Amino acid sequence: MIGLVVPNVLNPMFPRWAHGVVERAAEAGQEVFLATTREDPAALEETVRALIARRVDGLVITAVAREDTAALKLLRARACRTCSWPAGRNGCPATSSASTT
Repeated sequence: MIGLVVPNVLNPMFPRWAHGVVERAAEAGQEVFLATTREDPAALEETVRALIARRVDGLVITAVAREDTAALKLLRARACRTCSWPAGRNGCPATSSASTT
């Protein structure tokens, strides 16, 4: 199971992007659990904690802002790989196209 966390499901960018995540996950034999944070950094941290507690195989988190650093610190404390978009930031390979853990 992969957790897909978006800030707002009403943003027209996310449905198409989420579809791509679901398709790639299916190719790998994975299901996707979608969560929204309502653009609230505290909700993002709570969601990340809940998904980690459910022992998901991976997390895809979008639109991480400076205010979301608590969630990123939580992931890094658990030795989760994190990447930022655009690619090349946070040590992500230049071929990366999304924030992943």
